[in-house]
Amino acid sequence: MVVAKELCFNAGVMKICLTALSILLVMACTSCSTPRTDWQKVLQQYNGPLGQQVFDGPKWVDVTNDIRALTLIFRDTYWEFNQVQCGPVIEPIRDAKLLDDSEVWRTDNHIQFWFVPLTEHPDVGAELKSALHPTALSNFYRCDMAFLGKGRDFAWYAFMPLCDWVHLQKEWRLKQGDNPLAAAIQDLVCEEYDAEPHPLRSGRQVLDEAGTNAIPYLVQAFTSTNACAAFQVINEFTDPSTYKDATALLLTCATSSNSEIAALARYSLEQQLRPEARELYFKWFDEDAGRTLVFRLLEYCTTLDLKRTAPMLPRILAAPKSFYEYRSALENSRLLSGQPISPQLLKAEEAIRKYSGWKYCNQKKVDTAVDVLLRTDDVETAAVIGLSLALSHGKGSNSGATGQTILRNIPEQRGLQLIRRLLASIPETGNGSYERDELTGLLKSLSQ
Repeated sequence: MVVAKELCFNAGVMKICLTALSILLVMACTSCSTPRTDWQKVLQQYNGPLGQQVFDGPKWVDVTNDIRALTLIFRDTYWEFNQVQCGPVIEPIRDAKLLDDSEVWRTDNHIQFWFVPLTEHPDVGAELKSALHPTALSNFYRCDMAFLGKGRDFAWYAFMPLCDWVHLQKEWRLKQGDNPLAAAIQDLVCEEYDAEPHPLRSGRQVLDEAGTNAIPYLVQAFTSTNACAAFQVINEFTDPSTYKDATALLLTCATSSNSEIAALARYSLEQQLRPEARELYFKWFDEDAGRTLVFRLLEYCTTLDLKRTAPMLPRILAAPKSFYEYRSALENSRLLSGQPISPQLLKAEEAIRKYSGWKYCNQKKVDTAVDVLLRTDDVETAAVIGLSLALSHGKGSNSGATGQTILRNIPEQRGLQLIRRLLASIPETGNGSYERDELTGLLKSLSQ
């Protein structure tokens, strides 16, 4: 897999860009002819393993009949071994070309700048972008045309990734340029993971750094085809400076008459639990217990107020949508009834998990713990623990086989009954499909 490498946002490369652009602007300000300098000397400041930066230009180009601009292209070719064990690093880049194509990956990128002298055209702005045409060079990462703004006697334009031109716009304190947040929203709603050139997901980064200033723009994205991405960004606003406003927005959206927005807000609130949404959590838990998977709500609501969940727990036990949801409901129901699961049984489970592994392997202690579970009068709990162990897949652990042994030997085939009960209520689609496949295979194995 090619390592993500942002062309100019990388600190070393950005330093070159700023250095080169400084030279360019100084020379351009003192001469109307094509600046003369050995750009390759500037490039010597950066030369990574199997990679190099090269410049094309600067040179004057006609943009329209009466407007001309200086243009400058940064080109980057990046080579990477496709296997970790490929011997020593080979350099410089010309040596990489001698390698077989199967041994290395090649990544090409370029960015292009245009500079229009404000002394000649003081009124130019974003409208000139439509007249600028980037070179036909290839790009691994997606670039966009942007008007960075005005400053240092020039109007700046660039064809480059969003996060890079936003950084450059800020670094050079350019004014009257494209709005970074508006561009970030456009990038966000259009992002496609399998698109080519590949997206850098720059919009998320820019919006996240903007904090609460980005919220009005994110709200605009709620009506787009990628509203989910906007809610993901909002849900990442968890630091003190953004948490309050983000939470207020999510609470408002959760009660929206737009069912899609309400569903996305609910999902966000459940993924990033917020105390301010307490009443909504209990409302959703009451509405959906026994109907859909509510494991996360179950865990949170029982922590907040166990007694308040009493009416919902029996519905989950009657129609669980996940084994882990069932186990949590059982444990909490037993707590409410004053008959909690015996610590001795839980310690037996813990011992099996610990001593079935290669690190602390002790079959004698495992056998003792299994005996505790098979001799208990609490057959219901023994079956749950046995199934929990049977479904575990720890690397280097034999606890799964031990769980199957417990399920086979529990009286009255209570282990098989539990599996059949779960299969009768766990949905065949969505999150339940994988668990159903596991339970089906386990039932078949135990029935032989």
